[in-house]
Amino acid sequence: HGAETIFGYTSQEAIGQHLDMLIPDRYRSRHEQHLRHFQSGTDVARRMGERSEVMARRRNGEEFYAEASISKLEIDGKIAFTVVLRDITRQKQLEDSLERRVEARTAELNAVLDSVPDAIGTCTPDGTIRTVNATCIKLFGYSAEERTGEGDGVA
Repeated sequence: HGAETIFGYTSQEAIGQHLDMLIPDRYRSRHEQHLRHFQSGTDVARRMGERSEVMARRRNGEEFYAEASISKLEIDGKIAFTVVLRDITRQKQLEDSLERRVEARTAELNAVLDSVPDAIGTCTPDGTIRTVNATCIKLFGYSAEERTGEGDGVA
């Protein structure tokens, strides 16, 4: 029932069909490579979270982010896979939204820090400079990229 809900196919429509119907076209060859590698390898299972998310395709063509676990079984001398798949589209949307909010806040903070007449920077405990503001760059004569080694700009 869960697979029917996630993918939009009834079990009668899906059983006997190739797995490719659930994979977006551009990922099919890579997916086949992963399956062949898993089939021939010594691993018997991969849990959710051990690998990055995958893209899947619903009956209506909509692509969505999914997380999967897979197990390899040998039954009567033949290899079979069992897959548990979780639709993580909502989670990805929330992560993207949070990332955009963090980027917006960072831009606001950078604007404030660049307006301060004092040199301000941050570094890691080992002394690696992570961020510098415009005054710091002006005072020391280095670009933000040269000082941080990150190429991510000012503070």
